[in-house]
Amino acid sequence: PDGWEPLSANRRLTLDGERTLVFTVRVPLEALADQVAVFKLVAAQAELVKGDAQGSIRVAALGGLRMRAPDEVQLEPGDVVRMKVFVTNTGNAPDTVRLSDVRSLWRVALEPSSFALAVGESREVQVTLFPNQQFGRGFIYLLRVRGESSLDADATNEVQVLFRFGAVQ
Repeated sequence: PDGWEPLSANRRLTLDGERTLVFTVRVPLEALADQVAVFKLVAAQAELVKGDAQGSIRVAALGGLRMRAPDEVQLEPGDVVRMKVFVTNTGNAPDTVRLSDVRSLWRVALEPSSFALAVGESREVQVTLFPNQQFGRGFIYLLRVRGESSLDADATNEVQVLFRFGAVQ
């Protein structure tokens, strides 16, 4: 396929019996999951083909998420506590993303909290906080939201947002 490149097109080997031949192919970053490249190795001696072998390389599915949110949100006490988080699938396969708050003391609504994303697709998520206490001006609250890939347990990401209520005194 376009963009796939063997790092060495020719290699001279001296064989005495059976040997393993190791070679490297550069796979483009844009390669999608399950894309297959077929290769053929030809063994020749003095322009005479002595043998050949064929094989293939299949790209594994990798999950990846990017999340964006404002670093800080300014509000007045009594305001509706609402903001947006943007989630992008940076992996190489369609993925289902699950969002959750991280140990929030307040109830958090994430709409939607689970959704499918195509490769490179982004989605806006509405985040609403429901304070469980009364507070005045100068109150600060930190919210963390985590995104998890269904493809890869290691493909998680988090954003954190600082909410400031009124002017800090």
